[in-house]
Amino acid sequence: MQITTRFNDSEQTVEFDQSEIIIGRPNPYIPPDLDLAPDITVSRTHARIFERDGSFWIEDLASKYGTLVNGVAQQVKRQLNPDDVIRIGETDIKIQYPVDFSAAVEPPKTLPAVIPPPLPPEAAKISPVDQQSPNPIRIDTSLKLEEASLPRVAENRGFTRERLGMLLELPMQFATKQDVRSLLQHTVDKMVDSMHGADRGAAVLRNRDNNQLEVKAWTGSDQPAVSSSLSFKAMSEGQALIWRRVVDGITSESMQRLEIKTGMYSPMIWQDRALGVLCVDNPRRDSLFTEDDLKFLMAVANYAAMAVANFRFSEGP
Repeated sequence: MQITTRFNDSEQTVEFDQSEIIIGRPNPYIPPDLDLAPDITVSRTHARIFERDGSFWIEDLASKYGTLVNGVAQQVKRQLNPDDVIRIGETDIKIQYPVDFSAAVEPPKTLPAVIPPPLPPEAAKISPVDQQSPNPIRIDTSLKLEEASLPRVAENRGFTRERLGMLLELPMQFATKQDVRSLLQHTVDKMVDSMHGADRGAAVLRNRDNNQLEVKAWTGSDQPAVSSSLSFKAMSEGQALIWRRVVDGITSESMQRLEIKTGMYSPMIWQDRALGVLCVDNPRRDSLFTEDDLKFLMAVANYAAMAVANFRFSEGP
């Protein structure tokens, strides 16, 4: 695809040979494919454009100032037309399509929230048309890795011992796993068991060859409940998040179908590279998770990141 950007009086055209690009500004965890610096109103990971079945789509990735198409703010993914003008920050974007889209189909009225079973044994891909943007959501707490400290000892010392025991046991269990998927499945299972209030969990990895996300493990439901925009937000900002759905307002279809109300996302970071995310959620209760819960999730995610990096190192490039 060919993309032309205009910021102030500067215009440039860039060509991409991949079917999906991330738009934003430089960040240490997920470098954007289309860098819109020096427009400071653009988020680090702002939006993505992708091609599916002969059509181009755009999704805002929980950016600060939003994404506009023909002057209209986009709350969910939408299919693009050849004459559309995209506004990201203070930059205008137009796409030159490589094929004739005059016969493009209308976007489906109902999009599946996640990949339905059966899933391939190696991974479940989060396709851009499978996840609606989770807006509006509210981030209650966010922590960077360097800002986090060990959780305080809880009043329930048995509860604290349970979590510390899991952190001590995980590295020994990792040493017995033969592949990344079984390692992450064990991590998610133990995480949900140990996190009071967590009903579901999932582990998502970023494909090394592109920016697509793949669900490697999940528990607590027949389908993984994962938000692609929250995953990208946690990875690009290098922050763990406690979020909850805004009850009064427009809610995305996927959040409604899966009844997601509150949850946590922690990036799995190794040597300043975002490998994926570990997430848990609760579909029945709101405002449940605490900062100590988030720190515990971060600790588990860091262990998982080291283990995944070790597997990938042993596999080679």
